Parts: sequence; structure tokens; C-alpha cells
Amino acid sequence: MKKILIICPFFPYPLISGGHQAFFISIDVMRHDFDIHLLFIEDKTSKANQQILKALWPEVKFYSFITSKRKFKNREEVLIRLGNRIRDFFIYRSKFELEFSSCMYLNREDYLDFINNIITKNSIDIVQTEFITCLSLVAALPKSVKTVFVHHEIRFSRHELFLKEHNLTNSSYYKYKFNCLKCEELALLSLYDAIITLSDIDLHKLKNESIPEQKLYSSFATIRQKNETNELNHFNGYLTFIGPEYHQPNVIGLDWFLNNCWPTIIKKNEQLHLKIIGKWNAKKQKHWCSKYKNIEFLGFVENLYEALSGSIMIVPITIGSGIRMKILEATMMKIPFVTTEIGVEGLPFKDSEDCFVCNDAIDFANKILILKEDFALQQQFVMSANYKIKSLFSPEKLKESRSFVYDNIFLT
Repeated sequence: MKKILIICPFFPYPLISGGHQAFFISIDVMRHDFDIHLLFIEDKTSKANQQILKALWPEVKFYSFITSKRKFKNREEVLIRLGNRIRDFFIYRSKFELEFSSCMYLNREDYLDFINNIITKNSIDIVQTEFITCLSLVAALPKSVKTVFVHHEIRFSRHELFLKEHNLTNSSYYKYKFNCLKCEELALLSLYDAIITLSDIDLHKLKNESIPEQKLYSSFATIRQKNETNELNHFNGYLTFIGPEYHQPNVIGLDWFLNNCWPTIIKKNEQLHLKIIGKWNAKKQKHWCSKYKNIEFLGFVENLYEALSGSIMIVPITIGSGIRMKILEATMMKIPFVTTEIGVEGLPFKDSEDCFVCNDAIDFANKILILKEDFALQQQFVMSANYKIKSLFSPEKLKESRSFVYDNIFLT
């Protein structure tokens, strides 16, 4: 049985985001067939949830790196860290600066030693890192292990869409930043033995950038099948949006919807409400609630089906790559949704067959108003989308695709 060390930048439970969902299910389907070792960075919230996940995954070995035990290598590192904290405290970091951040994170020496000690002591065969913050860890791994990176979202693809959306494609400064960061991302990816993307579309994006084809694998993400329900409740007067604030595409997408779609919707139907699910800071909540009518922030919800039932879900995502786990959740729970082309990218759903797909703000708003009045159309959408998910995105097929990657990298 192959020993796999999987490194995640956060504790993957509870399932508070699409990234948590995708990460959780991939381990859940693999844990009986491989010797899984899970490494995460411990934070204040992870302690309470570790016992729950350990009970769910008795086969998995857990390793937590505690960041409070800080050792600085030298005075220069102290000054760099202090300077970054002063900058973040006193200087407003615009969405442009937040978006164009490096994937060359300054990893601590004790963290890198911790990783390599786990590899040595447990004779690890494969090290798998996930999410952009772990991309650069490949530079610290020994050549005795095979390396895999799971690319949940191609960063340069997201940056390219960001520049187009903000009319910055002709900016010399942002072209410079974009090209530098793209080169950085591709260079780090080239160091891995295998790169897993969550869709065929993302695989072809990397293939077109001269990443060797033999390193590229498409292996989708899915959700736990137990979320399925056979009921479709009648529309109860509210729309829902799922996504935490820390993921920039959620902020940009929701801002686009509130600025460009919500006024049209409210003007035609003042009784409609929008419920936003996920963690958002109090300042952002206060700003949007004072600016727009009939919106409510629910925070993290324990029972997602209860929060979504009877609603129409909106997915107004305008930048990003990978796949939207929130759409997989909606289809499994038989919740109708309206999305953009980027929102549905990588998924097999078609406009007017499984959902409405609109990029124009007025069209997006009008399709919501049409869908809310037509229960038969809602039923058509959810049944068609649900069938596709169950047939194409099963946990069994996910396990097959991941097993193929792990077996194949030892043949190259």
C-alpha cells in the first residue's frame, strides 16, 4: 500500500468552503486504498474539530504544525516579517494588490524540517500538495519521493480574467505583474511529477503553456452523495449565494451582482430577498446592507440543505478556474441555479437545459425573474443537472482517476 503525505494549508473540517469540500471528499474516497498521512497548519478553530475528523477517518494519520512556536532564522527574517505586518496594518491593500500576490510564499525553516521529518520517519512514497499556498513546497522535498500537485484553481487564468474585467489588459504595470506571476507559477508546476486539475478545460490551459502532457491529469472533485434529496420545494421568495469572503472571486462576483443585477430585480419584485452563506467580515456586511435592500448574511450554516431549500441559487462568478463546488452541492440537493459561463466552466451543464447561463447583467436578472415564476422549468433544470452529476461525478470514478495518477507516476 503506497504511503501518501497530503499537505493542506488549513484544517479541512468543517466543510466551510468549496475548497474544503473538494479536499475532504478526495481523501474520503482514497483512505481505504492508500496509507494516507495528512499534514495541516493548526489554527484556533482546528483543535475543536480534530477529534471529529479523526473519528470519521480512523485510517488516516494526522500531523499538525503549530505556528505559534516561532523561531526566526536571522535578524533579516524578523525585519521582513515585521515590515509586512506594519504594511498590512497601516496601508490599505486594494483588491488589485490582493489579487496579484506571489505563490512563492516564505515558508518557515521549522515547517520545512517538519515536513521532511515526516517523510523520512514514515518512508513516504508520494507527497501531494494542494492549493496555491502550498505550490512552492516542491522546492523543499527530497528526490526520493514522487510529487503531485492538485491545482484547484489556475492562478494565471484567474489573473487574466481579472485584468479583462477591470480593463487593465493594456496596463504596462499589470501586464508586467501578470507575466512575472505566470512564469513563477508555471516554473513551480514544472518541478512536480504530476499535476492534477479538476477539469479537462484546466488541463488544456496548462498543456497550451508547454507543461509536458505526461505530467497532466484531469481528476474532478465531487461531493458526498448523502446530501441528495428527492424533493424540490416551491420557490419561497429568496435567492441564495454560497461562498466565503476570503476567496476573491466570491467578493468580485457578488459585488458585480449587487451593483448590476440586484437593483433590476428589486425594482420588478420588492419582495425578493438574497441570503448570503459563508463567513464575511462585519464591515463588508454593514456596507452592503446599508447600500442594498433585502440582503441578509447567514454566516456558516450547519444544515446547508435547510438554508438552500426553496431558493434559487446564484453563481455570478466572473473570474477563476477549477470548478464551483457550490454548483455540485446545488445539483445534488436539487436546487435550481443561474450562473455565468465562468461559474459553470469545467462542468457539463448547458444553458436552458440544466440551468440558465448569462454573462450580461440585465439578462442574468431577467432569467432569475423568469425562473422563479416557472416551477416546471425549475423541475426540468434540477432533474437534468442531477442526472448528469450522478452519472459523471461519482465518488467511485473519482477514486479510479486518483488511483490511476498514483500508479502511473511510478512508471515514468
